[in-house]
Amino acid sequence: MNVFALLIGIDSYPTAPLDGCVNDSLMVEDYLRTTIAPNVLKLETLRNEQATKNNITEAFLKHLTQAQANDIVFVHYSGHGAREQADPMFWRIEPDRQNEVMVTVDAINPTTNEFKPLADKELRWLIKQVAKNNPQITIMFDCCHSGGGTRDNLVNVTPRFTQAKGAKTREAKDYIFAQQKYGSSLSSVVDANGFFNLSSGRHLLMAGARSNQTAKELIVGDQVHGIFTYSVLEVLKNTSGNVSYSDLMKRAAVRVLGTVQDQVPQLETIVPADANNLFLQGAANVFKKYYTVTKSTSGLWLLDAGAVHGIPATTVAPTTLLLYNDNTDPETQPDQVVMQASTQTVRNADSEIKLLDTPTANSYKATIQFIPVKPTTVLFRTETDGSRIQARGVDVLRAALNTASGTASAGQPSQFIKEAAAGQDAEYHVIAYEHKGVEKYRIVKPATDVPLVMQVEGFNPTSAKKLIKQLEHIARYDRTFALTNNLTELKGDNGLKVEVLLMQNGKEVLADTSSTIVTMPYNKTANGLEPAEFKVKITNTTTRTLFCSMLYMASDFSVTNQFLESAQLEAGEEMFINDGEAMASEVSETWLAIGINEERSTLKFIASTEQFDSSLLNLPALDMPTSMRSAVDINSGLDALMLQSNHTRGIKFGKKQIPSDWTTNQVTFVATKSLTGQEAQKTALAKVKINPPTGFFAKFGLSNLFSGNKTRGIGDEVSPTIDNQPLPPAFANSRPIYFGNPNAAAPDLNVLELSEINNVDAVTAASPLTIELPFAIDANEHIIPFATDGELYYPLGYSSKHSNGNALVSIQRLPATTTGERGLGATIKIVLQKLAGEQFNFPYNYPALCSISTDALGKISYNNNTQQIAAAAQSANKILLVIHGFSSSTQAMLQPANANAKDSFVSWLQGQYDLIITFDYDSFSTSIKDNATLLAQKLNEIGLAQKVDVLAHCTGGLVARQWIEQGQGNRLVNKLVMTGTPNSGTPWTRLKDWAIVMATFAANNLTKYGASPEVIAFLSDKARLSANLDKVSGDIRVGSSFLSQLNASANPNVPYFIIAGNTAMIKTTDNKPQTWVQRIFSKTNIATLSGKTLSLFLFGDVNDLATSVRSMNAVPIARRSTTSHEVACDHFSYFNSLQSVTMIKQSLQK
Repeated sequence: MNVFALLIGIDSYPTAPLDGCVNDSLMVEDYLRTTIAPNVLKLETLRNEQATKNNITEAFLKHLTQAQANDIVFVHYSGHGAREQADPMFWRIEPDRQNEVMVTVDAINPTTNEFKPLADKELRWLIKQVAKNNPQITIMFDCCHSGGGTRDNLVNVTPRFTQAKGAKTREAKDYIFAQQKYGSSLSSVVDANGFFNLSSGRHLLMAGARSNQTAKELIVGDQVHGIFTYSVLEVLKNTSGNVSYSDLMKRAAVRVLGTVQDQVPQLETIVPADANNLFLQGAANVFKKYYTVTKSTSGLWLLDAGAVHGIPATTVAPTTLLLYNDNTDPETQPDQVVMQASTQTVRNADSEIKLLDTPTANSYKATIQFIPVKPTTVLFRTETDGSRIQARGVDVLRAALNTASGTASAGQPSQFIKEAAAGQDAEYHVIAYEHKGVEKYRIVKPATDVPLVMQVEGFNPTSAKKLIKQLEHIARYDRTFALTNNLTELKGDNGLKVEVLLMQNGKEVLADTSSTIVTMPYNKTANGLEPAEFKVKITNTTTRTLFCSMLYMASDFSVTNQFLESAQLEAGEEMFINDGEAMASEVSETWLAIGINEERSTLKFIASTEQFDSSLLNLPALDMPTSMRSAVDINSGLDALMLQSNHTRGIKFGKKQIPSDWTTNQVTFVATKSLTGQEAQKTALAKVKINPPTGFFAKFGLSNLFSGNKTRGIGDEVSPTIDNQPLPPAFANSRPIYFGNPNAAAPDLNVLELSEINNVDAVTAASPLTIELPFAIDANEHIIPFATDGELYYPLGYSSKHSNGNALVSIQRLPATTTGERGLGATIKIVLQKLAGEQFNFPYNYPALCSISTDALGKISYNNNTQQIAAAAQSANKILLVIHGFSSSTQAMLQPANANAKDSFVSWLQGQYDLIITFDYDSFSTSIKDNATLLAQKLNEIGLAQKVDVLAHCTGGLVARQWIEQGQGNRLVNKLVMTGTPNSGTPWTRLKDWAIVMATFAANNLTKYGASPEVIAFLSDKARLSANLDKVSGDIRVGSSFLSQLNASANPNVPYFIIAGNTAMIKTTDNKPQTWVQRIFSKTNIATLSGKTLSLFLFGDVNDLATSVRSMNAVPIARRSTTSHEVACDHFSYFNSLQSVTMIKQSLQK
């Protein structure tokens, strides 16, 4: 490694000479020669008359360009700085139309009044030449960036600023990059519109003052020095040079501000991570894992983070800190704590703190001990129930969480992650599992088992600690994404207007950012698909000066302020990001390699009335998983949301004080690239196995449920759509299956997109399209596949368990294709919605007679112990027998989905009866007569002797009637309450048809009360079962022999109470619903004649979707206790509808 240095110092200007610049240059030379080996240091100096514009240019092009990739370049300039009128080609990137310039010794010609300094654009071109071999470049300027006043009456202080009064604007040909002798031409640095267009080479700039301030010099002892250069060298000497650029500048700034008021040094980088490199050594390349505490000139102790960094502005529970000496590394030496401190006043960019011990230095490193914010909730769980090995992994993880913060010898729980209790909603899940004999952890979102980041191997403290750090990193990313100031008083576009200009056919087109999301499809060119390009412009819409920064938040959980570290915008002023250069929105090759064609990234803008350091919010990338099951540390840092503001209100006398303020704005870009069939099939869509039936062909890709006004995650409500069709309300509480990596900024890749489809009709129940997912689902989980034809949603099939344990989704039907939104032609988009709830299957073998009880939360539990039920029946005075109907269960009756368990129907029943008995049975492959016989046998087994009330639903009413009227059950029954019972049959000739159509009705909310996803999944599954096992449809067909015999029975002298649903299925007065029904019948393969009959039934008769009111009332008149009670509900809703439940209660009490 070599250090190529160029030192420039000028005192002897023809006008406005200075005194301390050469001294600065000599002092820097002395530091370099005493700290860098002679064979490593390659030094060139230009002082006074040597420092001409040509000599400086030649030194860059001939001396500094020798530096190679492992070398260091250091340039120090001490002299005058100034401003000049900028040529129009610079106006796009210079809102004030001024160049900032380095005043070379020959820049000013007093005779001709010519002013030809070295402009910042020329310096950019020179740095670009030096940067071609990729050395580490540091530029240190101790000069003024622009004109301005100095501190009044300050003794021994002189500004380093000059100007050529009346100087003419330089012509474009006068700039060095337009001169052939330097091997360049003007055309190489301007675009087609004539604007300057040259990116910066990678470097760091250590500037002595802000762009609107002057850099000053003062007398130190018997010599004059620049305040900035002197302060930097003092810090380097006190730290033995072992200091990062970021800390070096902060500590130097404390010294500068202790001498003058109007000079604030600043650090600018092209790559933010470079600020954390050690001065002139450039080896670390890590993000800083601590914060800086310094003592101000007024004696206050300041932390370099405030509200814009997430420090809560509250004194009720202040943030507490652990302080370390400057030569201590808090990460590797966590026990070397010097003292503690706590925040007192939190401002925008920094915080006043109170030290809890006597300080012995003027600056310290700091880490967070406690921060009063709501932590991110995470559920720890095993993949396999009952696995002792995985349970041990959870225990190890829990121990790591409980000692994640504090010192090594006195660990404390993480301040940013909290374990969620079982059953509690959590933002993330961590799963302990085993894969091919290797113990592993993976972080997932609650609705999916797809890992968000690289899996961690081993159930040991080291691995657990690494995973906790991953979680803290993700938590910090999430909170930065959500960072906002709800109490801002900056008006108009949140104070900062953000405009996105899309590059289309060489023109700039203003994008619609009202939804904060901009979709960026790739463009078709002669060279293939190219990423879309865009420019971003920001405007200060307030009446105050704003300091602005932009964070680029990527899908790998990285955050960088690389494209806009800091910019000062006056009221009404605007600027382009990235110097007006177009930026591209791309899909990374890593995503494309696993069949994912979308990538989401966010530009988050922060604007404050005070200058702040946005680099404190930077985060490195986390490693991404390369597979679903096989396999960057970062401390948590300051990552909380601002809780409150310190604005004061009311009337004050004296000089008006304007309170500081801050605000945020952001835009999310979604890059999309159409995948070819080869790309999509390359890895079987991220390990998803798709098996189409014979005769069916399609290309497969991935897309997302697009939310029109929100981005996903971080606690936001979303309104997902497919082809602008909102998802069914029934799916509000279910979750999509993710095919990709569903992290906070990555796209919601949860839609399987079929394009170039051939022969949709080849997909049938007999020949389904199957999708094997790379994970298992629990017994209490169900996956509902569905798609849309643009107006209606169709459940497409069911899920089951593959022989290898993975989830298997079977698609039995497909809707019509729609036109693709990205040039893919005809497409079908399939969503797999995952439902986690109670088990659909009854816990005991059919038939089962049980008693029920409820726990403290009101949840039902069953007991099928015959002896215990018999004993309870003998001592009970009032007993209720509950019988469910087709494709249902007694639990669905007594405790329907989404019901409040503590205040449910079953709770009321328990208050009315001493014992509740349930009869659950096979409603598919066992006839109604046989089930009635089985009911009688079960009641006989418990020795039932006293009379009971019976509550039955649907075909359960026919089972009860068969037992009462044909099986002598009338001796044991007080009354029978029937809900939705088809006493004279139903037009549904196949239960399979009914289940499919009802699932489709429910999915589209075509009923008055709709249905839950549980019902839809249940019906979809029952359609599959009933296709081959149906022995009930014949019994309930209109005019069946079973119903004729039943209705011809003798009067059992048992009062029957009938609750008949009268559904308001049609919500509109036009003919769309009837058209929809015909379409549903067509798509679900219901025969034309049957479809016409059903349509007539649904639209021409009062019904509950399964049975007409006439059929429900069709019992011999002598058996009715009263007339039927019609209620406004459908077949699913008898035990959800308030009107229906009220009538059931009244009937049971009579």
